[in-house]
Amino acid sequence: MLRVALCVWCLLIAACGSLPQQPVTAAPQAIGFWHWNRGRSLSAREVDQLQRLQVDLIGYWAGSIVRGAQGLRFETRGGAVAGSDAIARCAVLRIDDSCHAALASTEQAAELVALIKRHCTDERALQIDWDVPHRLLPDYARLLRAVRTARGPEAGALSATCLVSDLTQPGFAAVCSQLNEVVVQCYHDSQPAWDAKRLIAQTDPLSLLPHLEALPCGYRIGLASFEQTSVFDQAGRCLRSIVPVRLEALLGPDFAQLDTHHGDTEVVTRFRLLGARSVSGHHFPAGTQFAHSRIRSESIQAFRAALVQAQPQRCRGVMLFRLQAPGGQAVVSLQALLGDDRAVPAGEAEGAMLSCRQTSDPSELLIEAATGSIWPEAPGSLLVPYPPERLRGVPAHVRTIGQHAGLTVSRHRATSTLVRVPLLRAGTTLRLQLTTTDPTGSVP
Repeated sequence: MLRVALCVWCLLIAACGSLPQQPVTAAPQAIGFWHWNRGRSLSAREVDQLQRLQVDLIGYWAGSIVRGAQGLRFETRGGAVAGSDAIARCAVLRIDDSCHAALASTEQAAELVALIKRHCTDERALQIDWDVPHRLLPDYARLLRAVRTARGPEAGALSATCLVSDLTQPGFAAVCSQLNEVVVQCYHDSQPAWDAKRLIAQTDPLSLLPHLEALPCGYRIGLASFEQTSVFDQAGRCLRSIVPVRLEALLGPDFAQLDTHHGDTEVVTRFRLLGARSVSGHHFPAGTQFAHSRIRSESIQAFRAALVQAQPQRCRGVMLFRLQAPGGQAVVSLQALLGDDRAVPAGEAEGAMLSCRQTSDPSELLIEAATGSIWPEAPGSLLVPYPPERLRGVPAHVRTIGQHAGLTVSRHRATSTLVRVPLLRAGTTLRLQLTTTDPTGSVP
């Protein structure tokens, strides 16, 4: 069987040449959405919500190729996409870094192509997600050429992700010559620094346009739309670039908040661990420093406007990466990212996704986000039946959540307050403290 695969591999390499440069219809205003690490399918309702936001492409995780004890194998972990065909689909195939050796071996490369052909032939469009070392880019180009031919002339578009550092490599143009489209991931392009104002994305995507416009294929610009926590020692050296720690945990009693920087693209909040303890399965000594960052929705809106104004000739839009695996949690709603609330059906934006209740403590009021779906936050507003002067300033750790979520309050008539919570994550609770002039401490 291996000999047959090897012969097929050699024939494919001999039979196919470079993909001719195709004319590209520029669409810098277009929006793609990565449905990643969900563990279930996108529902028809969710697809409808994406369509309302004018998303034109959904990239969904169709599976992975990994190296096991018996060699390369295909693993299916992703989910399909329900709904109509109004939005194009692209199956994303993740190839693990353990498979790099396959590029340097003709036999293993043939085995890799056979796996892709067996499991991905029926996909209308296929995207390869593989971080390939620069020295192996020429081998990667040959592999993509074989994949394209193995899938046949009737197959859909073939695309791939790439890193910012790939753009200046001599072998990258050959890789792109085998693709219809490349998606450059404009994040995680350098190791996080303790004193940096950006932890997730350090490169300005607009600065990459000269490189991208010179590529032989079309391109999308991949933008991060998630939060990230990084760990540093007391001297500021990075210990772990990404750890699965959410903001709510850092705001707890085990950490001291140091400062918050509201930058042009990210909001970075820094913390110090008060005592030695285990965090997300890793033991850290007292004094270990944690930095949490989230992408500002305003920066994505501003970038999209600037991209359209730049009038690139080969750009097919942006791809919003929504990583929801440990270490990368979605935190900003797509409505906020795109400056558009049309994805929220009528009636849901005003309080249906938020609830307000009082606890056994008469001076405490809870605002809760009940649902999530692909919108892991509950945008909305609701009326609190107390005037603003009764809201006495939230405790320090909750106040930070309020600022992070953009919570605002305003008077509504004489006896109530309008609370607006545009970015409250599903399952998150805000505790509002109430003042009282009643000597018993009860709330009238």
